[in-house]
Amino acid sequence: MRLVNSEQSSELWREWTFATHANGLLEAALEAHVSLEQFDTTIGDQFRKAVVLERLGQNEQAVSILRSLSDTTGTSHRRLAKILLDQGDLDLANEAANAALQVNQDDLSHLTVWCEIQLQRGEAERLRKKLAPQLLRITPPSWLHTLDARAAEMLGDQPPSYASTPAERVVYLPNTHLDPLLPWVRTREGDVERLRATIKAGDAKKALAMSSRLVSERPKDPEIAAVHAGLLREAGRNSEAIQVLDEHRASLPAEFAFWKNDAMCRIFAFAESGANAATMLAMARESADRATSYGAGDLQCWKVSGIVAGQEQDHLRAEHDFRQAASLARGNTQILLTLDAEMSRGRAGDWTGAVEALLPLEREYGTTLDGPLAKPVRRATIEALARAGFITDAKDRIAALSRAGQPESAELARLVQEIETEQSRFPSP
Repeated sequence: MRLVNSEQSSELWREWTFATHANGLLEAALEAHVSLEQFDTTIGDQFRKAVVLERLGQNEQAVSILRSLSDTTGTSHRRLAKILLDQGDLDLANEAANAALQVNQDDLSHLTVWCEIQLQRGEAERLRKKLAPQLLRITPPSWLHTLDARAAEMLGDQPPSYASTPAERVVYLPNTHLDPLLPWVRTREGDVERLRATIKAGDAKKALAMSSRLVSERPKDPEIAAVHAGLLREAGRNSEAIQVLDEHRASLPAEFAFWKNDAMCRIFAFAESGANAATMLAMARESADRATSYGAGDLQCWKVSGIVAGQEQDHLRAEHDFRQAASLARGNTQILLTLDAEMSRGRAGDWTGAVEALLPLEREYGTTLDGPLAKPVRRATIEALARAGFITDAKDRIAALSRAGQPESAELARLVQEIETEQSRFPSP
């Protein structure tokens, strides 16, 4: 009412950013921040805008803002480090965490994030040396004690005395990875974090049992339902997964994880070619669109959208979505998504362009016999060559693989033979 009835000012818009943010109205909070920028904004305003962008999944913009801030407290560096840690970019996360500590060595929040990153980098010994003088002045329990205990386990040292701190005295801190030596308070956030850590550890059976319990305890939580559905799908129980998702779908939850998992489950149902396959495909597209809207900075959302587009035979859109996902990825994941994009380009009618793009990747990754990217790069290149009409070149590569004793050569030979037969029956105009 004050915004409508009073002359607009930075103070009013700033209050509106606080109010919308505090009530979880992130889209409105972002609009308020944009309006606030017509006035003089502070470092705090920009920092809070970056937090809103991060929570909306727009991590690239959040990172850009945080890097531009001249923050004398190190808080912006710490937040940047957390985002980069969650994205798996440990080197850049480490740089940001070091920058935060350089600003204020006595800030225990800066130190906690730095320690999280060292654990993920496998620098347990470095962590323990850094913490040794600090822990003397901190009364357990704290998450620095937790991280020190985890580092001790990694090094094979005896667990410190505080590793058995009672659960009711442990305080939850976001972005802290699971510590098996220290039980957690049964908060919703702690349950979700422990579930995700169990999934990352690869214990699918334990994770599914845990998610089943959490779904029964928190039946109205769409994020937990989405994770549970994803585990059911991976266990081959896709129809059950869809039933779990259907209980929340009508409420249109504003969470990209829910829509990402919903889209994948619908695509699996579509692939089963049941009586409602067309409906499943349409629902998958609807869910994929919501996933990329809510999670524009999440590469998996764009990958799922690309998969859906491929099933829709909309290969131009699939190419776009896979390229968007690749732009958010790094390392091997980026290359694999690029392969998907190039193959989609070929299916859209430009196999020659796909070949031209794949050949440099083949030279860099496909010439090794056992690298993690070697087989997918070789397969994509050989298929693209064959579909572009370069059958001889494709066969020459297969022959070289056969001479090297690579078992993949037989499967690739069958693939090229199928393409050659298809082209002879349906020659290009």
